Amino acid sequence: MNIMKAIRVAELRKKLAVIPAKIIISVILTFLVYWDTSIGTVWNNALQAPSKYLITLFIAYGAVSYVCFFIRLMHNWILGFVIAIGVAALVTTQTAKLGDKPFLIAFAIMLLGGPVLDILNLMRYHSLKNEVIRAEEERMNARYDDGYEDGYYRGMRDERRYRDEIEEEEYRRERLERRRHMREEYDYRDEDYEDYIEENDYGYDREDEYDEIEDHAGYEYYEEEDRYEEGNSENAAGFFADCKTPASIKRRYHDLCKVYHPDSGNGSSEIFYRIKDEYDRLNSGA
Repeated sequence: MNIMKAIRVAELRKKLAVIPAKIIISVILTFLVYWDTSIGTVWNNALQAPSKYLITLFIAYGAVSYVCFFIRLMHNWILGFVIAIGVAALVTTQTAKLGDKPFLIAFAIMLLGGPVLDILNLMRYHSLKNEVIRAEEERMNARYDDGYEDGYYRGMRDERRYRDEIEEEEYRRERLERRRHMREEYDYRDEDYEDYIEENDYGYDREDEYDEIEDHAGYEYYEEEDRYEEGNSENAAGFFADCKTPASIKRRYHDLCKVYHPDSGNGSSEIFYRIKDEYDRLNSGA
């Protein structure tokens, strides 16, 4: 799974979340355009001539999308609305001097650009989401085939192996220390000392070799850990790498959960738990 693609899916979902609001506003504008005496009258007229109302609804949706584009661009409702009106007035006045054809082209771009982009983003969202989830499932299945339930258990196995090696070296060191203490109790006569060594099977002095073995074991463990990190985290940056503040981390977490939470409809438990683990590590200061 590419983490950047997973984040991109969450960003697309955030953009698509305003579509229901735009549809509601477009319906209200359509009713206001054809307002007669009551909502019931407008509704009856819409049932009798649906094509006219659908075209108006589509144009209203395009106009709302056009205004929303500038609002999202400026990150301000009032400023975005004012700039949208100003750009529309500028385009109208300039294209009117060139003729009807440039005006119709500009008008079509302004009204059709929003709906077309929403449709493309919706298609891109579903295809990219399925691609990310499928890649994660394949990665997890490959781990199952290799005999690992997850990368976490592989790391635990390597850590246990490393600890066992260190414990073994500590035991050898203890034997070496006992031999030293027992040697001090003797009168350092070679014959007595050699007899004692043979009787107690304490062998020869391998302190330097033990140090080398311990250092080598630690090096192998951390080298293996680095290889694991490089090979199994497709993007070492993580889901929250570009988040600079705790508030941005929290927003990114909520956006990702809305997409990948198992209860969201067609989410992914594998991706969700990876996101949650990383979020918990950040909050715990790990």
